Amino acid sequence: MPRKTLKKIQHSESASSDQAVTYIRVSSKPQEEDGFSLPAQRKLLIDYEHSIALRIVKEFVDIETAKTSGRSAFGQMVKFLQKNPSVKHILVEKTDRLYRNFKDYVLIDELGCTLHLVKDGQVLSPDSRSSEKFIHGIKVVVAKNYIDNLSEEVRKGMTEKAEQGIWPSYAPLGYLNTKLPSGKNGIAQDEIRAKLVRRLFEMYATGNFSLKQLAQWAASARLTFRKSGRPVNKATIQGILHNLIYTGDFEFKDKVYKGIHERIISRELWNEVQSVLDRKYSNCYRVIKHDLPFSGLIRCGHCGCAVIGEIKKGKYIYYHCTGQRGKCPEKYARQEMIEAQFCDAVRRIVLPEPFVGWASDVFRVANADDACLRGEAISRLTAERAKIITRLDAMYIDKLEGRITREIYDRLAGQWKPELDQLERAIEHHQAGSNKSYLSEGMQLLELVKILPELFEQQPPREKRELLKFVISNSAWKEGTLTVTYRQPFDLFTTWRATMNKEPAPKGMKNGQNEIWLLR
Repeated sequence: MPRKTLKKIQHSESASSDQAVTYIRVSSKPQEEDGFSLPAQRKLLIDYEHSIALRIVKEFVDIETAKTSGRSAFGQMVKFLQKNPSVKHILVEKTDRLYRNFKDYVLIDELGCTLHLVKDGQVLSPDSRSSEKFIHGIKVVVAKNYIDNLSEEVRKGMTEKAEQGIWPSYAPLGYLNTKLPSGKNGIAQDEIRAKLVRRLFEMYATGNFSLKQLAQWAASARLTFRKSGRPVNKATIQGILHNLIYTGDFEFKDKVYKGIHERIISRELWNEVQSVLDRKYSNCYRVIKHDLPFSGLIRCGHCGCAVIGEIKKGKYIYYHCTGQRGKCPEKYARQEMIEAQFCDAVRRIVLPEPFVGWASDVFRVANADDACLRGEAISRLTAERAKIITRLDAMYIDKLEGRITREIYDRLAGQWKPELDQLERAIEHHQAGSNKSYLSEGMQLLELVKILPELFEQQPPREKRELLKFVISNSAWKEGTLTVTYRQPFDLFTTWRATMNKEPAPKGMKNGQNEIWLLR
């Protein structure tokens, strides 16, 4: 909660440039309940505020994951700063507390505020040197990679559940998410909707009903979505009819598993329905003979509409404006011409060779920070695990000595054992992550930059498209010329030639006209 001493902004001419906001984030509910992370961050930022004579006018706190942008307090802070341009400073503990993806990074950058990363000992303003901004961009990349690693660990856990026959995600229509006797999360039949789902399969297997007719029947039978209560639509019914999970088996990550949940229909009925679907929709599928890597990736420089590809004479690929906003003067362009300019854009992403050694120091610091965070998390989770084990042991003795009934023991053990399993998995995930190094991952990023041009030229069309989406955020085509906007931090790699001739080189590297530094 915000401090009582925080002052409201006075919307008047007296508002000065010493005003600041603080942003605090705890990455999980247990961190908030432990009463450690949030107060520690707040005290750090308040002490820092006093030391540099700033005035905090508002505090923003998020208690949730930062995997995606859209955190409630983060969004409120951005809107607040947009409405109050006199507030010029943002105080935050360190980089990964503020943002963990490029969208958040761009939003903060566009505000034009001075960013104070207190634990990092870094202050970034719109006038900061490009080398300082580059380091900051690298830390954003590393933080994003940290989240991706955690996501990967979560996916591993889901795969483990699938191998045990447990559906690892949100229950499809006809089932409900529930606690299994083993204490793990799984699915069980939704008695009311399961009967209606079975009837959908039986009706469609006759071949006498279309998807539209089934949707009408479902509405009359009150087959609805669980959350919204709205009738299921035709697209949902089509997905149901294709879903193998209703047979007791299920498909997860392109692999079929034998489920432990109760089936709603037989495998024979499901096969009959697939045969009907194949007959009705066999003519709706077409073979795509050509990949159009740049279609929809470019905007028209004249009118802003999408530029799409089109095949002429069965083999020549031309790109043109869709003209959705009226007739456009932009002429057709051959794919080879556009591809050549994309190649030039990728070649402009340049990495000076001596820079690699300097950047490795940055990654070593980030790696140490990550190890510290993981250590703190493992300590906290281990303490929570010890508490639950102590409770279970004490409760078991109470049961043996007759102080509590078996029913009470079973009920409480059923609540605590799943929590214990979750803590065990979380500890394993953090310990597994300890084997991953920011240093190696950061160096891999730099190595990727060094070989980008050759890599781009050697890739098939679909891979070229994915690579461009990774390094370029926007591109426009106008009168035969391609203009691109690079994603962070790749835009900084394109400015070395122009900026490093005017600014001091990073520590340990020569200044000014060093021919290696300038890549002449």
